Amino acid sequence: MACSSVGYGSSVTVAGILEHAATASAGTLSWVSWSERGLELHPVVSALLGLVVLGIVYSLVRFLRSQHEPAGDDASPILETADEGGHVDVRQVDGDWTWRVRRLETVARSVDRPDSQAEATDRIEALRDVVADAGVRELSEPAVRLSETGDGTWRWTLARPDGTILADAPRAFDDREEAESAVAFLTTRGPDADALEVGTGAFTVVRRGGRWHWRLLDAKRDPLAESAAGYPNPERADAAIDRFLEALESARVLCVDHVGVELHADDEWGWRLVDEDDEVLVDSVGGFEDRHAAEDEADAVREALATADVTVAGEPTYERFPVESGDGGRWRLVDDTGRIVAHSPDGSPSDEPTRGIDSFADTVGEAPVLEIDGAAYEVFPAMDLDSVSGSTAPTEAAAVRADGEGADASSNGSQDGAQDEGDSSGPRDGSDSSEATDSSGATDDRREWGWRLVSEDRTVLALGIGLVSDPDAAEVAIDRVRERAAAAEIVVPEEAAFRLYRTDSGEWRWRLLDENGSLLADSDAVHDSRGEAAEAMLTLTDRATGADVVEVDAPAFELYADKTGDEVGWRWRLVDDAGKHLALGSRAHPTTAGAQEAVERVCKDLEASVHCVERPFVQPYATDVWHWRYVFPGGEVVAVDGDGYATRDELLDHLEELRAVAGDAPVTDVGDYFLQLYDRGAWHVRVLERDREPVADSSVPFLDQESARDVVDTIREHVTDAPVFTVDGTALRLECDDGDWDWRLVTAGRKPVAAGIDGVESEGAVREVVDEVRRLAPLADRIDRTGASFVLEETDDGGWRWRLLAADGRVVATPADEVASPDEAREALETVRSALEDTTVLTLEATTFELYVDDGDWRWRLVDEHDATVLESVRPFEGRTEAMAGLEEVRRIVPEGELSIVD
Repeated sequence: MACSSVGYGSSVTVAGILEHAATASAGTLSWVSWSERGLELHPVVSALLGLVVLGIVYSLVRFLRSQHEPAGDDASPILETADEGGHVDVRQVDGDWTWRVRRLETVARSVDRPDSQAEATDRIEALRDVVADAGVRELSEPAVRLSETGDGTWRWTLARPDGTILADAPRAFDDREEAESAVAFLTTRGPDADALEVGTGAFTVVRRGGRWHWRLLDAKRDPLAESAAGYPNPERADAAIDRFLEALESARVLCVDHVGVELHADDEWGWRLVDEDDEVLVDSVGGFEDRHAAEDEADAVREALATADVTVAGEPTYERFPVESGDGGRWRLVDDTGRIVAHSPDGSPSDEPTRGIDSFADTVGEAPVLEIDGAAYEVFPAMDLDSVSGSTAPTEAAAVRADGEGADASSNGSQDGAQDEGDSSGPRDGSDSSEATDSSGATDDRREWGWRLVSEDRTVLALGIGLVSDPDAAEVAIDRVRERAAAAEIVVPEEAAFRLYRTDSGEWRWRLLDENGSLLADSDAVHDSRGEAAEAMLTLTDRATGADVVEVDAPAFELYADKTGDEVGWRWRLVDDAGKHLALGSRAHPTTAGAQEAVERVCKDLEASVHCVERPFVQPYATDVWHWRYVFPGGEVVAVDGDGYATRDELLDHLEELRAVAGDAPVTDVGDYFLQLYDRGAWHVRVLERDREPVADSSVPFLDQESARDVVDTIREHVTDAPVFTVDGTALRLECDDGDWDWRLVTAGRKPVAAGIDGVESEGAVREVVDEVRRLAPLADRIDRTGASFVLEETDDGGWRWRLLAADGRVVATPADEVASPDEAREALETVRSALEDTTVLTLEATTFELYVDDGDWRWRLVDEHDATVLESVRPFEGRTEAMAGLEEVRRIVPEGELSIVD
């Protein structure tokens, strides 16, 4: 295509002139001649040269004009149109495509830059279709521009005629109706909206879920707190703000991390364990007269639960617990009904209750039942008393005292038997622990055996002297005691005396006893006759002047004094006709009369049955009800039953049930207080004291045992550090849920008053929020629930801005840009407020030309229905008429203008 010029009137081509000149002459030289005046030209040649010069000048002018056009225009080919030189071109600038409409000069340009030539071309074609029919509106004041965004949502902006945006919608709206409602609120409430002071809070009333709530907004007008309860109307919600402020003023800050101990008072004082959500975990069962009593028990519970094990009701369990005096511990076995079916005997603490549990659990399954009718002789394997002194819970039978409670061998008894071959001076209750039975009662051929006479209540009436090699020999010794005791008389010494006696081998010996029966001296040799023995005694007359000489020729119960410390007690011993000690009483009596009564009791039960007790056994006995005790061979009572049984048969039935669970029941340490899970259709938690009496119980059930166990584990882990507090009035409770901290304001009756809006990451952060609430709330303004308000705020990056808020705290409008200072933000706010007073609302529904004044000059732009500027004038116009003329020129050129592409 030839390059055409857009003419200044009619166009004359250089080619036409040259063609005319060529046909007018045979050659160019015929038009040139030399005269005396020099070179002479033919008139035609002169005219031709003039045209050439004009052409050169024209080309130069065009070149210079192209150099002074806007950037990017210099390389553009010009496409002549049918309407006096109208031109449309598409060009690529910096990788983007743009197009222009020109008539010798650019008269309009696109604002956006498509990514490709094809997209740019498509837009031009679309423009051709609408530009001719586009309407025209003139803008003279700021207006609210409402438009659909292209993705189905709607937005609005408040803009000056030149397009400068003063305010913007904070969000897109789902439909036109919602957007129009927002615009209506903006234009009606915005001009009269108050401007709240910088750094102050504000109360507003909002409707949520069909109920009205008040909210406290912070300095940035973000929600900071909200009423816990909703109200049926806004007036009630507004009145609740005053109650909140009153409650906030006296509220104490309370932080319960996992578990807290709350003291509370109704008619009486009590305590409860609460979690971080202020849910009651357990509440005390009994009441207290004053706060200190409730706090004392709460402190004791808090200390004990940290180390006490957890029991489960319905599961047989051994429970170990300390005695009140702190001297050792005790144990009990609880069955699946919660009944105590066995326990260590009262008054018999042990430093190692576990040994007692093990001994009982390991042996009770096969222990025989042995009843005592009044009294009985018990033949038992000897054990070492020194290894078990004071023990109540041996693990072996050798660790049980052989002489029973209160039996204490006298030094007098051992001295008395020292001279006689058959009279042992060894321990009366055992010799060597290595010759003991084990806990199962297995025998050892090397063991020695002893015997005792016991009553039904396990009082030891008499102890055998000396040990024998087997149970049969022990029974022979018992028979001898029966025989000798039946013929013996009670001898009460009144003064010192020499006693002559003959041993079983026929030898004679002597001993000197004082008036208390205590041994002063004895023969150090044996004598063949009574006379020799008597002569030997004469050497001691200086030590026992006036002492009688008594010949022992019959069995006797001798009473003698036993001095222990400052106390003197009386004991008895059975001596046969040879002076040999056969038996002795197990304990001392305060008077001789008491000792005589003990002798008489022995004599009454001489014919009692004989039991060989090689292993632990169960001894049933009756009082008002039937009971049993568990006895080890050495005579130690290791366990007793709980509450007793109505009949012997019932006792035996329950004994079989006991045997079934005793061996496998777990052992727990319960301490002074402990936690128990129990199922009553739903799982609960309670706190029991050492005697299993409930002191606290959960009022809220748990879904399953695992949930209850989780609560119990939380209590045990954190109860030691749990704060003890009293909510006498309102409280600000700090709470943590899965790492998020929040707060609530509650009354003394635990009724929520207010709560925070958003959680924070730490306790320190939530305390800062609470401090901010307390700082802002007392001085906070109240936003008219039917109005709006402007707020000034500092942004995170240090800038300032204004925002327009509805009464419920919703952001209605925001500025397009931040400013550097609060004064500038306040100035921008006033500009918006002023603009809203007389603003109009433009709903953009079609592509339209807009005329406006910018810095005193008129301009135009073409805007589509999405409020996007499609085309704008390049140069300013002096007046409205000129601007309209320029607009009409574009309206005429665009539909028919040819398109040139510049690569």
